[in-house]
Amino acid sequence: MQTDGAKPEEMREAATKCAKNAAVLMAATTFNAVADEFLRNLLVIMPNDLRIKAIKEMLEKFANDEERMDVPALNFSKSVAETVDGKTVAELIFRRDERLFRMKKFPLLGEIDSHITEKWERLNQKNRDAIWVYLDKLVKYSASVLLVQKISPEDLTELVSSVETAVRERGKRIDVRDGAAYEKLQREVLRDPRLQQATSKFMNVLGQKQLR
Repeated sequence: MQTDGAKPEEMREAATKCAKNAAVLMAATTFNAVADEFLRNLLVIMPNDLRIKAIKEMLEKFANDEERMDVPALNFSKSVAETVDGKTVAELIFRRDERLFRMKKFPLLGEIDSHITEKWERLNQKNRDAIWVYLDKLVKYSASVLLVQKISPEDLTELVSSVETAVRERGKRIDVRDGAAYEKLQREVLRDPRLQQATSKFMNVLGQKQLR
């Protein structure tokens, strides 16, 4: 990866940043897609719920903003890390503990009215099971976003190489100290199909590690 005036270590740092951004975007995109599907299905059984509609609209805004795409996942992670009677909300979800539906705050939805508890009690088992499955997925996908953000450069080696190859093949010369030029190149590289494929492979491996 050639540069004008940038040191090799600076370019490597820039490539690492781009690689991490690619992984974060993919993890956030997955979380947002599942969250959107969950909200759409909630609206099928609760069609007049203005709170759910508002959250869905807010989610769509974040999902279309690359700089803030990870916000819903990070907020969700915080909400499921809170404790109830000595158990985290995430644990309640994994255990399918119905105390979750008696909380004043609900994961993803935030402050809710008591009517969601009433509606939950009227739901059939099929709908209840579907809600638990969605919540379980959202906990895991939000954890992936956090994990990628904290990952060490050493674990991104292959992904960084893909970034460097994508830039080199474009014949680009960029000084990483030129923020605007770097951001423009990063947007272009992040759309490279091969980088997206490499990122998908990386996320699959990361997901397997999470399950161990």
